[in-house]
Amino acid sequence: MAVWLLQVNAKTQNRTALQVAAHEGHQDVVIVLQNAGADAKIQDEDGDTAFHYAVIGYVSRIHVDIIHLIHRRQKSTRSFFPEVYSL
Repeated sequence: MAVWLLQVNAKTQNRTALQVAAHEGHQDVVIVLQNAGADAKIQDEDGDTAFHYAVIGYVSRIHVDIIHLIHRRQKSTRSFFPEVYSL
């Protein structure tokens, strides 16, 4: 199982599957990846996490739900987008 978890956090083009799913608004995929152990705190080369990707890709209510899902799991005290929390 440990090998599979490493694959869940693997990067392709410097992004994890969780970052891509969050950016594209695929809430079901975000939930599956998080349940499989995907680490929401992994950063890309610019320091962005899945949370940031969800905010950057924000275009719908689904993205707001994903932002909240990731934030709950990430439990980050760093907030670059405080306006998200008022949604």
